[in-house]
Amino acid sequence: MSTSLRWLWHSDCLTRLCRVRPYFRGNDFVGHFISDDRLLRLGHQLLCALFAAYDFPDLYREKYPHHDPDPLDDLRSLEDSDFSENLVMLSALARANDDERETLSAVEKALPNGVGTLEENGSTKPLTPRAACNKIIHAETIKYELDWSEEHPIWNRFYKREGAEVRGKYKNPRITVTGTTQSGREWKAEINAINFLLGVSTEFWNWNLA
Repeated sequence: MSTSLRWLWHSDCLTRLCRVRPYFRGNDFVGHFISDDRLLRLGHQLLCALFAAYDFPDLYREKYPHHDPDPLDDLRSLEDSDFSENLVMLSALARANDDERETLSAVEKALPNGVGTLEENGSTKPLTPRAACNKIIHAETIKYELDWSEEHPIWNRFYKREGAEVRGKYKNPRITVTGTTQSGREWKAEINAINFLLGVSTEFWNWNLA
């Protein structure tokens, strides 16, 4: 999606597609925030799409991705574009919600190490949930990798705090987005999909995860 089209689409999201509710501080009306069920629905759809991608290769007649044409190719033909559009939509809505309610600031406290890393100008730094939203909205490319982890992707810090050593084989997908700054510098963000999607679409800060 081109930059100009993305911004037109972003504006359309916020004016037509969002379901909003009035937001008050005390008795004072201060604006609207995005309906929680809209964020939940997008987060759920995206995480389901990622987890399904792990298992699709088992359904091909020949070993994926080096295979003859298969009916699954037709079924999955819109997979990448749908994923990218839903991810940009979720990021735009989560950022708009944060502008009114500071929700991502609360998530940042629950995820002190961030939701990924940003490589830019020869350095690498942690990526906050809001920064991840910004990078996704401005990305030139969006793709995902189907990684695995021995540590639980959600509850690992909780287990460590409790002195429990829990190991397994967990699906732990990663989203990679790339782009260019206004000054022409290239950047790349690696985002932990599970922590990011839960962080921006749920009240993640209410859970005792650390």
